[in-house]
Amino acid sequence: MSVYREPPECTDDIYPGLSVWEERVSGSLTIKNSRLPLWAFVWPAITKGWEEADSGWGLSSYGYTADDLGQFLYHLFDLRGEFARLIAVLADVERLEDDRNGDVSPYDYVPWPQDPELRGRVVDQLRRCLSALESTEEVAGTSLRPTSGVSVPTPP
Repeated sequence: MSVYREPPECTDDIYPGLSVWEERVSGSLTIKNSRLPLWAFVWPAITKGWEEADSGWGLSSYGYTADDLGQFLYHLFDLRGEFARLIAVLADVERLEDDRNGDVSPYDYVPWPQDPELRGRVVDQLRRCLSALESTEEVAGTSLRPTSGVSVPTPP
């Protein structure tokens, strides 16, 4: 199984002003329907300031502002418990993937989903998140059913 949807699709209703499309920047989270991924400018925006990031990446031409990025990061980091752990695990496996692959040839690059140890950390944390949601389901008396025709594979 791939981390990409087949057939590729553009998902632009996941968060205001952001989208993901497998056929654009390798499925990165981008500003609107552009080819500008958030990972490209978030570091300079934080370390050098919004003006520097804007002048380097033309963020204002997309109508994307420092406030937009700030609100997204606020909501992302406002997650708690198992979901906060999931963010940290995902960031860590990305960091470890970068460290491990360094300057290797693209042909030798190993993405974290293909590394059993790194993939296992993510799968374990995702299962904890699902368990947390299922326990909430019992309290709320609702059912966890996939929406929008999404099929969720059951773990082995």
